[in-house]
Amino acid sequence: MRFNRTVFWQVFLTLTIIESLLALTGCTSTWITAIGALLPSLAAVVNAIVAFAAALQGKTVSPAFLAAVQKWQQNVATEITNAEAIIAALKQSASASVISQLQVVMQSVLSQFQSILNGLDVTDASTIAKLTQFVGLGIAAVNAILALLPLAMQKLAANPSAEELKHYDKLGASLTTQAENTMKETYVAIITEHTASANVNTALDALPRTI
Repeated sequence: MRFNRTVFWQVFLTLTIIESLLALTGCTSTWITAIGALLPSLAAVVNAIVAFAAALQGKTVSPAFLAAVQKWQQNVATEITNAEAIIAALKQSASASVISQLQVVMQSVLSQFQSILNGLDVTDASTIAKLTQFVGLGIAAVNAILALLPLAMQKLAANPSAEELKHYDKLGASLTTQAENTMKETYVAIITEHTASANVNTALDALPRTI
């Protein structure tokens, strides 16, 4: 099946989250917290995709499709767990080598999200459209994190003053919330925008109202 990856909302979401997170690179603890705050929402998007596919099994998707998505969920969940462990290590002692480990893991998560777009036997246009939006939401969040990591490495040795740290912590709390809210608002927009398919709309209505 073919997916349109140049969706306006996906680009907007990516830029919004990146803009929020880039402002956090002056303080190590703040940007680590920002990334950690996005991971549970990312996992919730993965769970929503599986629930969506499960609700449509025998209608617009096949058992083989659902099995593939469930296997994909396991792979992404493993990588998110790995990312959480690395973030815990970064909170103890941030270093370029540990940031590089996180970068590798997030690249793997990105590859997993991109892989689910290809080679799956789905022909219903409404199902494809919603899957594209869900996967695009995940891709946008991962790309935002990946855009932050190189800058975090560059500024790791900046050694900000106590006053700068106080400023960054205050700014970080605000921007972390903004990044989370952007992702959550986009999710709500996806599940509340109905399609021409009654089956797809029923599946959307059964999903959690927030992530």
